[in-house]
Amino acid sequence: MSNGLAGRNRDIHVVLLGDSVFDNRRYINDDIDVCAQVNQVLHSAPPSPSPSSSSSSSSSCGFATTTSSSLTTTTTEGDAEASTAATERRATSVAVDGAVVSSVEEAQVGRVPGDATHLVLSAGGNDALRGFGVLEVRVSTVQDALISLAKVVAKFRNAYVALVTELVTKGHPLCLCTVYKPCFGKFQPGFNFFGAVAPAVPDASTVKPKKHTEAAPAIDKALLDQLTNMGFPEPQSKIALKMCSFNVEEALELLCTGIVPETESSDSEDSDNEAPIVQHPDDGAEESPFAAIDTVSGMALSAINGVILDAACHFGLPVICLDKIMTDPADFANQIEPSSVGGMKMAQIIVRVVTSHNFAEGKTTLYH
Repeated sequence: MSNGLAGRNRDIHVVLLGDSVFDNRRYINDDIDVCAQVNQVLHSAPPSPSPSSSSSSSSSCGFATTTSSSLTTTTTEGDAEASTAATERRATSVAVDGAVVSSVEEAQVGRVPGDATHLVLSAGGNDALRGFGVLEVRVSTVQDALISLAKVVAKFRNAYVALVTELVTKGHPLCLCTVYKPCFGKFQPGFNFFGAVAPAVPDASTVKPKKHTEAAPAIDKALLDQLTNMGFPEPQSKIALKMCSFNVEEALELLCTGIVPETESSDSEDSDNEAPIVQHPDDGAEESPFAAIDTVSGMALSAINGVILDAACHFGLPVICLDKIMTDPADFANQIEPSSVGGMKMAQIIVRVVTSHNFAEGKTTLYH
């Protein structure tokens, strides 16, 4: 494998593989996509920047970690002319929105141009969305839950290691990317984070609000807040809770289908006997609006990223820590896909890796 350093007499052709992290064109309206941004930064970056000039480096647990408060590079007109005169720099994307690890191996690896000099892989997010629906399955013990999770991770590990192995055998310097957490600040009603396999939900045509001959049971405000904090209107949240006998998990599933009426029918016997809301004494304590789903997704992505880091260590590859980079709502075009702001962050670090990392050392370095 070549050392991957971009000297003054070396051409650079970066090829991006993966999913909508790189293939984000359809989500950014008139802005430029990640591949175009990489091209933009490649054409403005100096030919061989010194890592020590813009970053600090430390060794921790076998990793070298590099960070930078500002990744934007500037060059004088003379430097830029000297660079472009000596080298050709460009980026190509074969990434496909919606791709999973297996489809990258099947449909993208064979499309890597023959003159590629560097490969950058960002895959695993869609595998997490599809595979971790298991976290919504009810189990009797924590052990059962962990066993189910382990099976999903093992399946992902086999597919991911096979893909990285195939890319490494191509002989090009390769950089991996971790998976970042969705932006829950842009969460919309009806958005199912775990996507692919939707859990069974009650049929709204057969499940009717309970008729009350006595005072309606009180709605626990803590349960109601869990739903309204996710963006669901309070009236629909109340209806869903009553339709599901105040089971918040089933109410959430029902709301995600979008079939909960906005108001209760006028002929409901308890329409004039609305369930009161009970507020607990400790309800004043502030909690993240998406604490529950944030915790679950964090656990899921930690497992996925553990596999990615293990593969990087095994092959001695650099890693771009997108989970440390994509942290601001402005980085996102929606809940998942990167905006032009997030795309530029990625583009700058991609160029930094391909122009400064010494791949010949076989050292796993984390970039963020």
